[in-house]
Amino acid sequence: MPPTRTASRSVPARAPAARPIVIREGGARRVAGQLARRAGSAAVQAARDESHTLAAVVAAGALGYARREGMLDNIPSIDAIGAEGTLALVAFAAGKFMRSKMASHVATGLASVAINRMAAGDLGGGTSS
Repeated sequence: MPPTRTASRSVPARAPAARPIVIREGGARRVAGQLARRAGSAAVQAARDESHTLAAVVAAGALGYARREGMLDNIPSIDAIGAEGTLALVAFAAGKFMRSKMASHVATGLASVAINRMAAGDLGGGTSS
């Protein structure tokens, strides 16, 4: 910078003070934390994407448990498709009318069990178990 002039004398300009160099410790820890957050959110996203599939599997398992405990004997059902098929139709209708993907996937699980029982001959004129 050029010297500053005053009425009485000229004064040289001062250079700006040097900024200290700061080395932050824990940089690797910070990067590892960011990677862990990304991996955690990826795991949560994968679980969220598969939640409907899990709902179908859980519905089929709960239906098997209800059949074993005799809970399905007391509900009204359509004879041709059995209690499993009737529950699948109810879940399907609920999914359509309420626009619920979860109910539609539950219907898929229940329908899978009903078709399995029909193919095995347990429903629709076959031997009953």
